Amino acid sequence: MIKKIRNILVLFLFFQLLFFSIQNLKSVRPKFNLNSEFSFELINLDEVKEFEIKDESGSVKFDKQGRNWFFKANDERANSDKIETKLAGIKSIKINRSVINKEGSFSDLMVGDDNYRKKITLISTEPLVMFIGKMNEAGRSYLRIGGNNTIYEVDFIFDDLVSDPKLWLTPRS
Repeated sequence: MIKKIRNILVLFLFFQLLFFSIQNLKSVRPKFNLNSEFSFELINLDEVKEFEIKDESGSVKFDKQGRNWFFKANDERANSDKIETKLAGIKSIKINRSVINKEGSFSDLMVGDDNYRKKITLISTEPLVMFIGKMNEAGRSYLRIGGNNTIYEVDFIFDDLVSDPKLWLTPRS
């Protein structure tokens, strides 16, 4: 009789664990962005004519004239190679998964229109505004595209996109 009760309890425990695992896999499973219309790879870097970085310490804007980049505020020449490298990095961003698709989480993850860690704007034939938020424990950043409610988790560190103009000057030789 005791063996029978023990076997029933073990079986019951097994089904509880199985049910718990199935429920958690459904809620935690990444929603890969296969059906999304947005991809960073679609950015045509040759068409980008303006580039802006905003963060808590200020903002810096660049304007492209020919193949060179200049500060929009004073038309001083910026480090075009550095800007092109950063833009290529942005184009190479891979979206891991969409995290949330509702506006209430914007402030929690710091990707709101007025509450963000960084705001990156690329002006070309079609403007692209990115709100960069918190980083998670895995070192991934949260990102939202302006005009879209979906928040993405991306493998990209935005810390070197700074608004200090001195860091964007052309090095003197």
